[in-house]
Amino acid sequence: MTDEQRQRMLPELVRFACDPQLDAMTRSWIFDALRNISGQSLGDDPAEWRAWYSQYSGTLPSLSDSQALMAGALLQP
Repeated sequence: MTDEQRQRMLPELVRFACDPQLDAMTRSWIFDALRNISGQSLGDDPAEWRAWYSQYSGTLPSLSDSQALMAGALLQP
């Protein structure tokens, strides 16, 4: 994936990070992906990532089914 494609995944990853129903392994992959793509060294607190992304982009667009599938594919080891 290009850097641009990876950057486009940030809102979906932030949204997934805020999902309380995710298992621990998936949550870990999400935070690893967020740190890797963004270059930020934030922890595993979804609120921190949401706040950072709001400042980074000014918006958090809604998640479509196709975007959810793409984000899920990125998280596979």
